[in-house]
Amino acid sequence: MNRRFGTLTREGEELNFGRSVRSKFLRLLYQNYARLSPFDEVLVISEQRPLSQSNGANPRPGEIEITRILFILWQHRKFVAIVTTIFTLLGLILGLIGKPSYYSEATFTVKGTNKESGVASIFSQFGTLGSQLGAASGTTSITKIEVILKGHELSEAVVENNHLMPKLFPKQWDSVNGRWKEIKDPKMRPTLRRAGDNLKSSLKIDIDDKKGLVHLGTMQSTPEFAKEIVEYYISGLNDIMRQKVVADAELNRKFLEDQASHVTDPILLDQLNALIALEVQKVMLASSNSLDVLESPQLPLMRSAPKRKQLLIISFIGGLFISSFGVFAWLGFKKLRSAMTTMQTESATTRSS
Repeated sequence: MNRRFGTLTREGEELNFGRSVRSKFLRLLYQNYARLSPFDEVLVISEQRPLSQSNGANPRPGEIEITRILFILWQHRKFVAIVTTIFTLLGLILGLIGKPSYYSEATFTVKGTNKESGVASIFSQFGTLGSQLGAASGTTSITKIEVILKGHELSEAVVENNHLMPKLFPKQWDSVNGRWKEIKDPKMRPTLRRAGDNLKSSLKIDIDDKKGLVHLGTMQSTPEFAKEIVEYYISGLNDIMRQKVVADAELNRKFLEDQASHVTDPILLDQLNALIALEVQKVMLASSNSLDVLESPQLPLMRSAPKRKQLLIISFIGGLFISSFGVFAWLGFKKLRSAMTTMQTESATTRSS
């Protein structure tokens, strides 16, 4: 008993308390608990014990042994089990009632992306003007694809061209009468911009610059709708790219024809005519698909979310951690409150005497 109390006092002097308050607090703590509980042994910094008492190893001062912690948790195993079970059940309920989501993805590349250097070299044969036109009117690069996919123009075009508003806002749509329900709050009314933002938020875009590949996927409530959204986006992206290529080619062609009308040198005129022919050829080729789909979107067979197994594991570990922390917090609070109450009682007795 005295050895333990001496350990408390000696090691306690290393703590950051005032000297008078420290010694008084430790003395009262020992008087209230003649026999230290396992929790006290964990909280109090103990002496190095002999080799025979530590299974062949001398623990360092301040070291908390895992066996003592486990022993405390075992004493409060009912509380730990209840809290852990509650958290696990909550995770199970969330996994069961969570809205299922399905993921579909496609992989594609831009046609002619690997031939941009060749096109530029062809233009460069016609002098400075040809080099400038080749740099300005080359095929759409992979780096621009992500900007187009995340833009409002493409998302709103996909919604409008495929009549996706009722599917994106099913609660506001009256399927029986084929019209929108009356909504008083203007912020809750379905709009084309909100529909486009909803689609963009569901997209997953992965650009591989080295290989020139684009991975486009989306998470939706049904497997069919997820596959359709990816197909709609690929079709819409192809249309926008084709329109941009045609517009650039037409603009270049008009510029070259205007320049050719003021040229009298036959050699320079032949070069301008060759550039005009290349722009006309670009317009003709733009009528085909600008994208090369390497892997078409597939109908997902398994849901992607919620991941019930992962959710259960996280809930179990979280419940175990919170319950263990609660045990030590409660025991520490009880000891501190008891010691402080005794200190106040002793102080009142000293003053009255």
